[in-house]
Amino acid sequence: MSSLQVRPLPYTCLLVLFSMLILTLSEALMPWVWVLCACAIVIGFVRIKRSLPSVKNITLNLLAIFCMLLLVYLSKDFGLMATMVNLLVVAACLKLINLQTRADYHLILIVQFFLIACGFIYHQSIYLVFYYSICLTLLLVTAFLLNKGQLSIVLSVKQSLVMIIQAIPIALVLFVVVPRLPPFWQTNVESSTQTGLSEQITPGDIADLAQSDELVFRAEFDNLVPLAQERYWRSIVLDYFDGKSWLMARQHSEYNRAKPIQLSDETLRYLVVAEPNNTRWLYSLDIPIIEENMSNMAINMNRQYQLYKSEVGKSQSLYIVQSAINMPLDIFVPELDFARYLQVPPQGNPRIRTWVQENLPISMSYEEKVATASQYFLDNPFTYTLKPPLMPNDPVDSFLFDNQKGFCSHYASAFAYMLRLANIPSRLVAGYQGGEVQGDNILSVRQFDAHAWVEAYHPDKGWLRYDPTALVAPNRTLSGLVSALDQQESEIFSSSVGGLFDLPALAGLREYMSVIDHNWNQFVLGFNNDSQSDLIEDIFGEVSRKSLTHFLLATLSAIALFLAVLFLPYKKWFKRRHKSHLDKILLAFKKEGFEKQVSEPLQHFYDRISPQLNEDSKQLMQEYTKMYYSISYGKSGEDENNNESSLSQLANKLVRIGKKRKK
Repeated sequence: MSSLQVRPLPYTCLLVLFSMLILTLSEALMPWVWVLCACAIVIGFVRIKRSLPSVKNITLNLLAIFCMLLLVYLSKDFGLMATMVNLLVVAACLKLINLQTRADYHLILIVQFFLIACGFIYHQSIYLVFYYSICLTLLLVTAFLLNKGQLSIVLSVKQSLVMIIQAIPIALVLFVVVPRLPPFWQTNVESSTQTGLSEQITPGDIADLAQSDELVFRAEFDNLVPLAQERYWRSIVLDYFDGKSWLMARQHSEYNRAKPIQLSDETLRYLVVAEPNNTRWLYSLDIPIIEENMSNMAINMNRQYQLYKSEVGKSQSLYIVQSAINMPLDIFVPELDFARYLQVPPQGNPRIRTWVQENLPISMSYEEKVATASQYFLDNPFTYTLKPPLMPNDPVDSFLFDNQKGFCSHYASAFAYMLRLANIPSRLVAGYQGGEVQGDNILSVRQFDAHAWVEAYHPDKGWLRYDPTALVAPNRTLSGLVSALDQQESEIFSSSVGGLFDLPALAGLREYMSVIDHNWNQFVLGFNNDSQSDLIEDIFGEVSRKSLTHFLLATLSAIALFLAVLFLPYKKWFKRRHKSHLDKILLAFKKEGFEKQVSEPLQHFYDRISPQLNEDSKQLMQEYTKMYYSISYGKSGEDENNNESSLSQLANKLVRIGKKRKK
């Protein structure tokens, strides 16, 4: 069995780049593919240090067939796009395991270019664009290192940077003129940001979200950001309580669009850039009206003042909305079924039922009932905590009368249940409260800003918001989550979600990077057909569809001509590098009258002229011919670089001998 040899520098580059790329595709890769990647990378780095026997073709083919069958079997759970990405990664792994020829190197190189393209399907943030740009540059450098001309690292880097600089203006022009097309596929993406709030909440769920600092959305206001106590970002309205969890009743989910409404003159106008959340629900302040939708899906409002998309999306949502935060929530009252907001489970939590009967009798007015229920939280030693104890049985009773420790969802759940028992229609609203102000008008909302509150219906004023958490921990709504925790939990929270940018010296840099990321999302990711038309009209004036088509064709033709001009010097350069050794010898013999025919093999040429050569020239030419055939038609090995150097030395000796004979 022959030993498998590698070219250390290019092979190391390919292994490192492969590791960098698969880390960014963690959402798409199947667990067993991760194992295969780890094995291929380890085997690759071992081969750099020592020779290993090559894998038999039959073994490799059987492994490939097994991987294909496994991919087909699991494809229904991962979707077509993710399966194709896994297929590319598996192909690269198998080739890394049994890399033999220069063609294998180039094949892995091409696969990694495709993996970068696949990465942009899953990630479009400016940070990942910068990361992939570095990977692309390193891949180009590796491609030049694999060139037969044996370029130096410095020259490879130089040529790679030149190609990227030449490509940038072409990419910018294509970005502006190419029509914006909807995605041809959807990707299944799982992460904590994309599985945040859901349509079912059990007290304690939102406390789990508070452990994450991942971005949920950013909002850019036309004017100053509203006060902290006004920043209640509604997302999901839950109206069914089973005694433990609050759910969105499917039969009453009211996905249908609400009738158009007229807002008051005092409105807030802001742009929202929302990360994928794996649901149809978006974020807004109270009574939102969509002014402009820059996403690829329709966005509407229902009769619970929720914004929702036409279907679950896997990409960012960009939209401009106006909100009237001081306007009463009484617009759709005649259309609502209030029985759903009085629903309670037939049994369970007996102590709070008794308490409500004794303290919130029917004779009380709405205001008296709400005030009495609120006073209960003020009169008892309730504590706001991220680590509430488990309450598996009768959780409302356990929370209100025994533990009295909980997160926002505990307080909201108990308060809404109390009001329903007191015959006041109420519902739980899950969303986000607060956010980090960056600059004067940009607000970043993260997972730890997740919050829950209560809306109760007043006969004369409509739906009114109540936040029982603010009764126990008023700093939660005024200054954020950390200020509402005790010292120990605050330190634990800061250490768990804190990072490099939380250092005082880098606090300004974090704000600066957040603004850059927001502008990237707004102006690059939000560049749709309308934005494209507006930009072209600003540059060229009003254009028709026909003239726009002609402009696109002319632009593509100009780019093709530009690439053709750029390609010519590269073609000559590669050609010159490829024939250097043999050209020197043939040119020297041609000057002496020995010219090689175009279709004549080198061995035949040597046999024909050898009788007329002296012993030194004959011996050198024989040695050169033998080594030339060995390198050209034999396997690549670890001595390839040395053989190339030996060929060059033999060629130089033959040229020098020819010059002496000429003299």
